[in-house]
Amino acid sequence: MKGSKRAVNPTYAQKKRITNAGLDYKEYLVQEEDNITITLIHKETGKREVVLC
Repeated sequence: MKGSKRAVNPTYAQKKRITNAGLDYKEYLVQEEDNITITLIHKETGKREVVLC
């Protein structure tokens, strides 16, 4: 998944990476993913998080 205009729910593989980073995948949407990072948006606050893969 490259950069998309809108954030989407994470896939199973993305959920595993988000959980390994210490975050709750249920609270985040995936905005962008590349080979190195996943850019997440918090559903309630809109805060942006970057997870290294």
